[in-house]
Amino acid sequence: HDQFLLTLNLILPQVKRGRARALGLVGDAGTGKTRIAREFAGIARATGFTVAFATCQERSTRRDVWAFLVAQVLGIEPGIEAAQGRAAVR
Repeated sequence: HDQFLLTLNLILPQVKRGRARALGLVGDAGTGKTRIAREFAGIARATGFTVAFATCQERSTRRDVWAFLVAQVLGIEPGIEAAQGRAAVR
């Protein structure tokens, strides 16, 4: 857990300097992925990053998760009608 967070924290300055990074946090249920992700999200927010956060549920589709993440980044209330969402980002 601590080693993984240290690695993630080393990535933040690289991203701030413009180096693109993608992160995947994968593991069996109950291994602490959500806890690590929430901790890292808090650190990233505290250092000025915009953070979108979602957890995958058993019935979640990729589309559901991406829609939820994009709505967070754009500041749109999840679950609103499409026309309202389009108007919110204009």
